[in-house]
Amino acid sequence: MITGEVKIKITGVQIMGEEQDVTVMEAQGDYRKTEDGCVIEYIEKPAEGMEVRNRIVMNSENTVISKSGAVESEMVFIPGKESTVEYKTPFGVIDMTICCEDVIVDEKEYACEITILYDLCSGEQLVAHCNTRIETEII
Repeated sequence: MITGEVKIKITGVQIMGEEQDVTVMEAQGDYRKTEDGCVIEYIEKPAEGMEVRNRIVMNSENTVISKSGAVESEMVFIPGKESTVEYKTPFGVIDMTICCEDVIVDEKEYACEITILYDLCSGEQLVAHCNTRIETEII
């Protein structure tokens, strides 16, 4: 099993009608290659005094992004499938549906790149078309 400290870059693109919102987050964290995928863990500090622990687990069946701390959620991405997520924020709970189009994985010996294409819905209404790219690089 390969483990190590990595630089993580997550680029999220949300397309809402004619508008596009791009966010980029960079952090350092831990990477562990498993028998059938990888685990990436890192801490995000979105605001003073706030901390969000993130865990990304990718295997041959699905990709799961879990957050705990100031924000809590577990997003499950299975190509061609729908899943529900409760996004708990300091302001309340938001129920969302994820319709995963595809998960594209490019694994290397000490890193991986994951691209997730999905639609985010609230109720029956489309909120955004999303593209999330997770890149790791060994430090």
